[in-house]
Amino acid sequence: MDQTEINFTRSDQNGIVLIEVNDKRLDSRLATRYKQEFLVMKNDGIKSVIVDLSNVTFIDSSGLGALLFGRRIFNESNGDLRILGAREKVLNMFRIAKLDRVFEFYDDQSSAMNSFSD
Repeated sequence: MDQTEINFTRSDQNGIVLIEVNDKRLDSRLATRYKQEFLVMKNDGIKSVIVDLSNVTFIDSSGLGALLFGRRIFNESNGDLRILGAREKVLNMFRIAKLDRVFEFYDDQSSAMNSFSD
């Protein structure tokens, strides 16, 4: 089993966790590790998560699946997972998979943070 390490920065602000993905690719090599990280966060009582994809230049179906998994488990706790800073190429993958209708996307961090208080 491949235990590739994921590279991200996590910060917590007012009960909202911001995950800044520092990997250039969010693909099958890393998807399982991100799913595990989301489960740990849910088990720690976290409900509101923003995933910053501004450093990501490529995402595949496994990466999309990991984000969808995260959104589903946080929704189970009356929370959500939202996307920040997705580049056009990455955003196109969400569109192709019709996941642009599932996730909320934000261009700046303050809008993403404020969306949880609406």
